Amino acid sequence: MLKSLIKKIACLLVFLSLGYFHAALGQEDTIFQILKTELDRNFSILKKEAVPAYYISAELTDNRSVSCVGRMGYLQSPVTEPFAARYLSTMLRVGSYELDNTHETKEVDGGNDCITAETVAQETNERILKTALWSQIDYLYKSAVLNYNQIKVD
Repeated sequence: MLKSLIKKIACLLVFLSLGYFHAALGQEDTIFQILKTELDRNFSILKKEAVPAYYISAELTDNRSVSCVGRMGYLQSPVTEPFAARYLSTMLRVGSYELDNTHETKEVDGGNDCITAETVAQETNERILKTALWSQIDYLYKSAVLNYNQIKVD
């Protein structure tokens, strides 16, 4: 009886997770196109600047989880409500492959940061995603130019 209940709960969890992944696949192309369009737009502008960007990338990560506690085959706590979070990470480099904003300076040992990440809204809203991506790229570019100029002075 108890084994049957545990099997049903396990099957339900697998079924729910498969349903989520199927639904997520439809959004994948839309999200990819939004990010690609905004990355291409920003890169085409920044590669023409006095200190040109030569590398920009973005990664959108969706995390979903539920948890429960079991001991010796028995469920000790109920399954928690699903937790969801979406993170946007962006990387940008200026200069060239030979000398860019990530090289070491006298002030900073081990190079300079060229990555930023933040939590973004769960819904696939084009304006929200584009604004978040633009904001990260703008911040990274300004920071990268300062770092790059400092590297050239050192």
